[in-house]
Amino acid sequence: MAKNFIKVKATNKNFLCALCSAHRKMSYSKSLSAKHYFQILLISAALVTAAWSFVGVNSLVTIPVIWCAFEFTNKILYRKDIPCPHCGFDATWYRRDVKMAKLKVEKFWEYKNSQKPEIEAQNSALEVQ
Repeated sequence: MAKNFIKVKATNKNFLCALCSAHRKMSYSKSLSAKHYFQILLISAALVTAAWSFVGVNSLVTIPVIWCAFEFTNKILYRKDIPCPHCGFDATWYRRDVKMAKLKVEKFWEYKNSQKPEIEAQNSALEVQ
C-alpha cells in the first residue's frame, strides 16, 4: 500500500486521484450531516432565547441565517478539499470544462516549480547549520 503524505482527520471518502493515482482522503461531504443539524439547532436556540427579550418573534430570523452560514462554510471547505494536493487535478472542473481543468493543473505545476528553488534554498540553509 502506498504511503499517504498528507494526514487527514476523520475522513469521509478514501479514493485515488484520477490523474496521478495518489491516495486521497476527504474529510468534508457535499451535504450537512446530522451532527451539523444538531449544532444548528443548539446555536439557533441559544441565540433566539438570548434575543427574544429584545426583539421578540423577529429573533426567529436567526435560524435560517445560521443554517445558511453552516451550508456556506461546508460548501467552501468541501470545494477546498476537492483538488489533489499532489498534482492539482480538480474533478469538478474536469466535468465542467476539460480545457480549464488542464489549465489549472498547469498553473499548479508552474506554482509548485516556482516554489521549488525557495524550498531548496531553505533546506540547504538548514543543512549548513
